[in-house]
Amino acid sequence: MMKKLALICLFSTFFVGPVWAQDDEENTEEVIQRLLEKIIEEAEESGKDAVDRTDAASGKDRKAAKEIRRTLKTRRVTVNFDDTPFADAMDFIRDVTSLNIVVSKKAKEVVDDSGKKVNLRLKKVRLRSVLIHILEGIDKDLCFGVSNTVLMIGTKEEFKGKSISLRSYDLSDIIRKPKDFPAPRLGLPDNTKNKP
Repeated sequence: MMKKLALICLFSTFFVGPVWAQDDEENTEEVIQRLLEKIIEEAEESGKDAVDRTDAASGKDRKAAKEIRRTLKTRRVTVNFDDTPFADAMDFIRDVTSLNIVVSKKAKEVVDDSGKKVNLRLKKVRLRSVLIHILEGIDKDLCFGVSNTVLMIGTKEEFKGKSISLRSYDLSDIIRKPKDFPAPRLGLPDNTKNKP
């Protein structure tokens, strides 16, 4: 989904942008509004099924989220969970990675209601992948993100609205054709006129 969102942004920059420069002002605003609606729609769609919500951190969580994302993407772990309770699996990951992990009350209820245990055997796999496999194995409604500078395991409902991070950048200098200013004539003087 993130690739689709990036393609929409690229499309808007390189194909729609030059058209804006040629269209009248009223049509331009209409195109911009439709494009923004499409980008927001795609962002919401991409966030619905995402298990990893660490990209949606804001404010004071942004710096912690960057560190947590780096750990999740670079740290490789080996796990051997055989009918292991969810709490014990989280304790193991907490001990191995030194990450502060909090399981929300709603997530605990979902885990308890499912009655499932963790069955997972992986060698030297990224921590992010391990967490995704564990959470999807328990319940499709579980996800993880950053809250109050710690890695929080919660439900998708708890992270609803936190999955969209919309930033705007002024691209007018690269999508509009610059005004053409005539330059003075430069060159060497013509010396053929002074020859006898």
